Amino acid sequence: MKRLILISLLLVFSSFVSATTGTSSLNVLTEEWGPITFEENGKAQGFAVDVVEAIQEQVKNDSVIQVVPWTRGYREVQNKPNVVLFTVIRSKEREKLFTLLGPIGRCEISFYGLAKSNFKIKNLEDARKVLAIGANQDTIFATILKNAGFDNLVLTKNPQQEARLLAAGRVDLISNDPLVVEAAFKKIGRNDLKLKKYLTIEKGEFYIAFSKGTPHIVMEQWKKGLEEIKTNGTFDKLVHKWLPENAIVSGNVQLIGLEAKAL
Repeated sequence: MKRLILISLLLVFSSFVSATTGTSSLNVLTEEWGPITFEENGKAQGFAVDVVEAIQEQVKNDSVIQVVPWTRGYREVQNKPNVVLFTVIRSKEREKLFTLLGPIGRCEISFYGLAKSNFKIKNLEDARKVLAIGANQDTIFATILKNAGFDNLVLTKNPQQEARLLAAGRVDLISNDPLVVEAAFKKIGRNDLKLKKYLTIEKGEFYIAFSKGTPHIVMEQWKKGLEEIKTNGTFDKLVHKWLPENAIVSGNVQLIGLEAKAL
């Protein structure tokens, strides 16, 4: 009996130490959204991947970053505890679903099409008139258009599929971030095509998301880790490595959303 009690106490102590050092078991997920996050040679890479790995080093977390389809990652961060998903563009709706850490970057929600199409698009009403618009399923790019009542959406799995559809003339426009659009066409070998930005719908910032049930102390450790890499110059070096100058995000690091008030 004493032995069982001792083992139980050791397990509880081990769990406590794991949580307080930020090394508790986390399922760390990302998506194909280059150059922010992508997979190459079987390994997660990109700006946000480097940022998360730098935070992991600070908090002594060794969870392997998995690149998964966005729909899977988005489902898991809503339904399972101890899930980290990045990057997630902030919205009021998402603040009710999970806790967001950041911001770590800026983004733009824009319509792109082939320049030769020469559409006259000055607002969302004009965009409704085209036959088909590609947007990644369950992303903010699709959600904004769905909420606005668009019925001409073709939902896609990733930016490369969007790019292929546009290149083949199967959609008239795609909705995504400028850097991501450029990277997607390069990845499918069609950077010979002349693209045009027809309309910017809105601008936003992207974050790291923690699912409901993730220990508060873990999220706080990750917050301190992000603050540290922003203070010691690591973050700025990663921005210069991957992104244009205007992508640098100013302001304080914060935890916002579902469980942030309890921290």
